[in-house]
Amino acid sequence: MTAKQYSRRGRKSGPEGGGDDLVVVEVAKDLCSLVMEVTDRSPKKFRFTFVTRMQGFALDILEYLFTANGIYVGPGARAEDVEERRALQQRAITRARLLAYVAEMAMQQDCVLPKHFAEIGRLTTGVQRLTGRWIASDQRRVPPPSGERRDEAQGPRHAPPADGAAAAALAPSRHDTPGRLAAGPGGAVKEGGGVQGA
Repeated sequence: MTAKQYSRRGRKSGPEGGGDDLVVVEVAKDLCSLVMEVTDRSPKKFRFTFVTRMQGFALDILEYLFTANGIYVGPGARAEDVEERRALQQRAITRARLLAYVAEMAMQQDCVLPKHFAEIGRLTTGVQRLTGRWIASDQRRVPPPSGERRDEAQGPRHAPPADGAAAAALAPSRHDTPGRLAAGPGGAVKEGGGVQGA
């Protein structure tokens, strides 16, 4: 699903916008569906290597985000709950990075097509950005545990500026797609990490 399709859904900006699920969970669902669809068409010789790993990482991302969303974080929340939620969010980000890396290797071995790799890269980047914003939102709402200094300027390493919309989190960037390929406007893929027409 593209960034334009997300903006057409009419969701509020931010990771906790207006639907039943968080926007990041919706993106994770789309990522999981895409991975399942793409790997279903992969050659059988890759079934027990790239296919199972990519499917497992996609399902892990969805599980971690869904579980994190079920943990209450707000006024009166226990410090253990806050830390567990943050750990689950960080695991989801790590799994998204691993999925993008394995997808790149799968593309190099002709297990997935370059266009599918580019779409997986966009969605994994969206998951990472939106989860980073979610972590930053949690940090603003919940004071840090006693003894831990909160530094607003640092924030999570992957969190982009807070003034963007969920659709902007899915917009391709020449630096976001892992590896040597980068998706340009309209999904065009160009070798060398640059975007066509830039």
